[in-house]
Amino acid sequence: MITLLQGAVYRSPQFVEQNLDLVVDHDAKISIAHSVYSAYGYKSDQRAMDFLNGVEYKSELAKRINKVESNLKRVN
Repeated sequence: MITLLQGAVYRSPQFVEQNLDLVVDHDAKISIAHSVYSAYGYKSDQRAMDFLNGVEYKSELAKRINKVESNLKRVN
């Protein structure tokens, strides 16, 4: 299931979002959710924020997003 969702995230983030509850591994779920957030962000910052605000593990996902963004700023 994890492989399927990871492979579909950029083609169909909405499909992945609708099926995230099928992922049992918490770390994998956060990782896939981060990819969904990024995929939505390519199209609309508002859609990405709506997704972030709608997940039950918002604080964990926000920490991961902030960590990645801060690493990107250091590299650039």
